Amino acid sequence: MFTRSCLYNLYDNDQWDVNKLLGFSIGHHQRGSSFRFGWRPILNEEVIEIVAYEYHEGFRLRTMPICKVSLDEWHQFTIVYDNVHGKSYYFVDDKTFVNELNLGKKSGLGYTLGIYFGGNEKAPQDIIIYKRKSSPKTLNL
Repeated sequence: MFTRSCLYNLYDNDQWDVNKLLGFSIGHHQRGSSFRFGWRPILNEEVIEIVAYEYHEGFRLRTMPICKVSLDEWHQFTIVYDNVHGKSYYFVDDKTFVNELNLGKKSGLGYTLGIYFGGNEKAPQDIIIYKRKSSPKTLNL
């Protein structure tokens, strides 16, 4: 759940930088191959834009918009990497985003990625995002 504290203004182009919500890596470095939900505030609408944020074998892909979510409401986020069909799936509530990919390294030990603010700037205020685990579900892809 994103709270009102997630609305901030940096007053420069860094306003459009992507904050990371959650995801996972394939391999031992997130800048190798990884899949994440990113977010940033849309101030004039008072919502949070959700994006797909991926690295493929050391190259960061362009930010891929998925949807906008409201503040102070629970939302469900799920990422699935289908290495057989070469696709990543991002599910946000009832919305789905699919990205085609062609990774040389299809699997391997990795790790989960958590919340991280921006890249080159610190958060201008305390940012509060609530998180809870949900029950696993079966996905028919």
